[in-house]
Amino acid sequence: MIEINVRHIGQFFCILLIFFLGILLIFKPEDTYFFSGWFAVVFLSILLIYTHSDFKISGLDICIFLFGLYEVFSLLLSPNPIAGYPYLASSFIGVCYYFVLRFYLNTEDRIKSLIKWYSVFICLVSIIALYSFSLFVENLSNVGWDNNVSGFKFLYRPLGYLNNVWNTFSIVYLGILGLCGWYCRDSRAWLIFLYVALILVIINILFSFSRGANLALSVFLLGSTILFFCCKMSLRKKIGLFILTLSIIAFALIPYYEDVLKSMHWGETVSQQRSVSGRIASLYAAWTVFKEKPVIGFGSGNYSLVVDSLLFEKENVAFTNFAPNILVQLGVEKGITGFLIFGLFMGYFFWYFIKEKKNGGSYFIALTILAVGIKEMTFSSFLECEGIRVLLITLLAIWQNRYISCRYMVISAGPKLRSIAVLSLVILCSFVTVFIVRHNRNEYFNYKCLENINLSRLDSASFYISKTHENLPYLINRSTVNWLQYNDSKDKKYLESSIQYLREAISINPKDVMLHYNMSVLLECIGRRDSAQNISRRLLEKCPDNALFCIGAFNLEYKSGEMERAVSHLTHAIKLSPKILETDLWKQCALDNSYVKKNVIDFLIKGADRDSEDPIYLAKYGKIFLCIGDTVSAKEYLDKSIKILPNLVYPWYYLAEIEYCRGHEHQGDFYMRRFSLLGGRSTEIEHIYQKNEYEYKFLSDRYEVKFRKWYDSRSCPFSVFLPVDGNIF
Repeated sequence: MIEINVRHIGQFFCILLIFFLGILLIFKPEDTYFFSGWFAVVFLSILLIYTHSDFKISGLDICIFLFGLYEVFSLLLSPNPIAGYPYLASSFIGVCYYFVLRFYLNTEDRIKSLIKWYSVFICLVSIIALYSFSLFVENLSNVGWDNNVSGFKFLYRPLGYLNNVWNTFSIVYLGILGLCGWYCRDSRAWLIFLYVALILVIINILFSFSRGANLALSVFLLGSTILFFCCKMSLRKKIGLFILTLSIIAFALIPYYEDVLKSMHWGETVSQQRSVSGRIASLYAAWTVFKEKPVIGFGSGNYSLVVDSLLFEKENVAFTNFAPNILVQLGVEKGITGFLIFGLFMGYFFWYFIKEKKNGGSYFIALTILAVGIKEMTFSSFLECEGIRVLLITLLAIWQNRYISCRYMVISAGPKLRSIAVLSLVILCSFVTVFIVRHNRNEYFNYKCLENINLSRLDSASFYISKTHENLPYLINRSTVNWLQYNDSKDKKYLESSIQYLREAISINPKDVMLHYNMSVLLECIGRRDSAQNISRRLLEKCPDNALFCIGAFNLEYKSGEMERAVSHLTHAIKLSPKILETDLWKQCALDNSYVKKNVIDFLIKGADRDSEDPIYLAKYGKIFLCIGDTVSAKEYLDKSIKILPNLVYPWYYLAEIEYCRGHEHQGDFYMRRFSLLGGRSTEIEHIYQKNEYEYKFLSDRYEVKFRKWYDSRSCPFSVFLPVDGNIF
């Protein structure tokens, strides 16, 4: 009796450890020394050493192992490997976690215990998410937007996740709750608890107002309803429970039924139309870059980098690291090889499902895989979010352990083979740990460099950045530090060093177009204007709607005396980014060259189109009129832009400025509250546009976001190269 109790206690703590490791991977806290990886390795190593039975390996096991192995191979051939290291670490932990589940969850009691823990967790996070939704609605209500909740869904981030990522989590949650219901079908208390949790998750999905999520939910609920009506229960009870469920959900949706119905349409609202056009552009860009490296792709984490010049170097297009669907991301990052592994995996899964024994549990898992697949075809989050992968591989491990009776490859592993497996795990985990520690060390020195730049201690900044390894982000920052030192001392040796570091960075990653822009500025400074103009013109051919590149072209053409071209470039730059009218660039231009000022203003006014239905165009022209002093036209354009698309951020700030100037403090405060809610910015006007060295920062904000994604680091605050002392001429 004592032995049984000890065994049960040991099993309880093992399940608890597996659960907490899963939760750790879902929330992904900062792991400086890769403790989560070592924990998974130790757990798996113990199972490998002390499990005396033979190992049964399936085709799905091999596919998952190949996914992990391909991450290593892909990293070695990637043009930007630094972006792939976090994915390698994530894949390593995921594969280890999967095999821990495969080897340990070999009894129904163990599976039942783990699923129960996850179900309690799902119920708790669903309650928190609904509370978060209530706060989101309250914030909208405070500024008069409670009648258009779906139009501002991008502000809703349950547990810090993007709305679309949370949707995918919720679809997986449904599968886990359904599986738990199958295992606990003899416990009324657990069934009631799971029923409540299921209702909470469904309401969470509907409150996301996402078409893709609604479609995936419909498929899952349709399959679940069929399974429900096939279970052993009287027809009266089935119908009664079904009507009760519909009634609860309908009652919860009454305040938002218009938003839910609106989210089910395609292309009806301006936001939906922009979303569709953005997806089409993403598909075209992905196909273009896919043809460059069709076999192996560009490596994990590099999707947004390689499509950047085709997609995200436009002022009107927001940057995102999420692909429009999983097939696009697979093709760009992993190539045909990744497609083959993924296709093999899906083929094995459905072949096993059709051939092997099936019951309610296996149907719930299959429904979850299908629903997530549908959701991934509208928004790719599986490859980006480790937590989603962890939950799905948990379901896959359970499915294989309990619902597949044959078609295994049996491996009789002796002590020698087991030792080799453990040693391989330790070596790979050590490699990942060394990278993480090394990266953290580099980031410490990079942080100290940025800190000293902000304090104007350029020599100290140079000292700290020189202690980093010559990886891509630190080469870029070394170039920037030397550029700043040249601006400060006028010593040509710093300019030469800046060019040298930048050339090394470009040779490693020619896809980063900002580096080419910076090179054009540096070449112009050493007198190679023709080379600078060639680079500038190539950039404008590739990225004609980038305001910074237009300014660079204006600068070069102005110095060459090509005034017509200069005026054209500056006019286009202002149309793309009207804040330029508030910089010293424009003020100095207005003072020094009346020809440029007059022609730019004339072209801007002649280009105004009051009949336009493009809210972005209207908002930018509203800002242009505000800057040139025509507040009447500015208000007309801004009012029309927010009427078409009220979730635009800056029009509310500009309208507040107009109302304050007219003495309408109350209305100005109202507009400023809306601006603050949308932009998350301070309402103190003097901090919105900072001066001096930060005056042109709005031109580099987008690149700083990209820099963090592509290089897992922070760029210097002066990543936009401007001529010495801020003098553009």
